[in-house]
Amino acid sequence: MNNLLEFRIWDKITQQMYLSPEEIEHMGSWFDSHLPGAIAKSDNKVVTQYSTIKDKNGKKIYAGDIIRVHTGTSKPYHIVHEGKNLIAYEPIYENRVVIFYKGSFSLHNDFDTSEHEFNSKYRGTSYYGTLASASYDKEIMGNIFQNPELLEQIKEHASNQYRIIK
Repeated sequence: MNNLLEFRIWDKITQQMYLSPEEIEHMGSWFDSHLPGAIAKSDNKVVTQYSTIKDKNGKKIYAGDIIRVHTGTSKPYHIVHEGKNLIAYEPIYENRVVIFYKGSFSLHNDFDTSEHEFNSKYRGTSYYGTLASASYDKEIMGNIFQNPELLEQIKEHASNQYRIIK
């Protein structure tokens, strides 16, 4: 079993994601001086940690990834099978952001946890459970760095779902 921590680095200037130790090594003293947790930021780079969990295609899931998960609910629809009217159920999937929050990798509708407590209390939750407890068929759809439009879609869906009623 490999107990080494794995990281990737998003370079904001070059718009490149560095994954391999060889690619990260060229960053030298910058990486050494920024002792990363799951996420470490500087003006030009963001370091994210591997969660030790893979998606259904065997791809490693990192903090900052956007994954498609089964919500635990299903949508009914009618079918006719051998002359009988039946109700079948289609699972509902939604995208969520993987973050490291309060000691575990978890799923949220926003990457910014600075207002998480306020949002949870007053606007509906942004927390959707731990990554480890997510559906077995979770799939990486992109990440917040290379696919910011996916993050905006998640935020928009969440704001429509949880509205403050006055």
